Amino acid sequence: MEAEWIDNYRSLYAEFWKDKDITSVRNFITNDVAYSDIKPILEKRLTADTNTLDREENKKIELIDKFCALLIRVKLSESSQRLKKPQLDLWNETYRDPWIARVKTRPALQNYMNKYWPGLRSLLKDQ
Repeated sequence: MEAEWIDNYRSLYAEFWKDKDITSVRNFITNDVAYSDIKPILEKRLTADTNTLDREENKKIELIDKFCALLIRVKLSESSQRLKKPQLDLWNETYRDPWIARVKTRPALQNYMNKYWPGLRSLLKDQ
């Protein structure tokens, strides 16, 4: 079980840091200029009942959706195993603490994730 957890952690970690699409979203999260580019797209998507984004806008939303899907896999991995304290601490230090905390400083992104990714709501709510 320990080896399975390590393999799963390595796989998710590699995807989080090596995938170009995930890198783009990490940039939206950490960089004020990049966030200012995506913010109007998120707000447009949040205010419409249907997807009225153009092709380029939709590609950016798809990047965010891919990032959210990865976070769901991280969350499921975390909850599906009985993690020991050091393992849980590592999950939190790798994903929850730095990335979710930063998403909470990006209201449009947090609202998008809350609306379209209900599986992430428990991560995004104030502790």
